[in-house]
Formats: sequence, C-alpha cells, structure tokens
Amino acid sequence: IFIGAICIEKAIHGLLYADGSYENLPVYYLSREWEYYPDVLLTPRDDLSDYYSRYISIGEYGGMELGDRDGNPYGSGTYRLRIMIPSEEHTYGLYLPEIFSAYNLYVDGVLIEQVGNPDHYVERIQHRMFTFKAHTSVEIMIAVTDKDSASPGIQYVPAFGNPLRVNTIRGIPIFINSSVFTLVVLV
Repeated sequence: IFIGAICIEKAIHGLLYADGSYENLPVYYLSREWEYYPDVLLTPRDDLSDYYSRYISIGEYGGMELGDRDGNPYGSGTYRLRIMIPSEEHTYGLYLPEIFSAYNLYVDGVLIEQVGNPDHYVERIQHRMFTFKAHTSVEIMIAVTDKDSASPGIQYVPAFGNPLRVNTIRGIPIFINSSVFTLVVLV
C-alpha cells in the first residue's frame, strides 16, 4: 500500500519485493513477516535450517515470549528479513528506532554495527540510521538480547529505502517535538 513516498510493506514469509526504480523507491516500513528465531543469537554463518523460526510482525508481542503467558519476555532472539531491490548497485538507508537493549546488525552477511553487546550483555539503546550499498537483494539480520527493559526486542518498526527519504521521515517527529516544545516555552 503506497501513501505518497511511504509504503506500508507487504512482506511474505520473510521476503519483501521493493517496487519501482531506485529514484522512485518509497520508504518501506518493515513491520510484517520477519523470520524470528527465538532464544538464539545467530550470525549469517549459522545454518538457519538447524533452528526453529516463525514469522512475526514487529511489536506483535510485548517481549520475546511469543505470546506464551507463562514465558519469559527476556532473553535473546534473531530477526531476519530479505528485500528484493533493483539490480543496479545503489546506496540504501535502514533506520532502526530503539531496539531493547543490545544487538548486532548484519547486512548481507557483514556485521555493520554492534549496539551494546548482545553476547556478554551490555545494554545500550539508540535510534540509528545505517547506510550501505546493495544490488538485487538485501538480507537484514538483527540478533538481539534484552534482560530487563519494559519492552524487550524490536518493538518499533524499522524503515528502509533511499537514505534521503528515510532520513526525512526520521526527522519529522524531531521537528514536531521541537516545534511543540518551542510553542510551550513561548506560551
């Protein structure tokens, strides 16, 4: 579903087809059909067929317990999504709002960033935007650990697309909050 330069994506079984040319690529909100591997921190070198997974929507559960009323919402889990993009190489942006509380981000099998330390649990929460070059397809893998926050795991929807458009979308809430704060101070 397209709304201006924004797309509410329709990923199916961990695969999203980004429509159109790079110049007309909308910002995709990556909300649905992530492959989720509970209780493990995986890397691209791991054979994923050896692990249990299911498809989830971001924010679908309040933690990593996958709806089990008696389950522990804390722990580790790995999220994975593949995106089919135009065949020419271009620079893409990936915006990750707060992820609770530590994670490794892999793009096409390469560790792009470690925020905190999910392996030896050092908590760190940030809003981050990453850019990278890609063509034909992109594999995003996020290995997350959380041991004590209110909303463990990925609870806020990531955005993907042309870096300028992603950054513009990312800046809108900051502009609105700043404007409201300024208005309150002036009043």
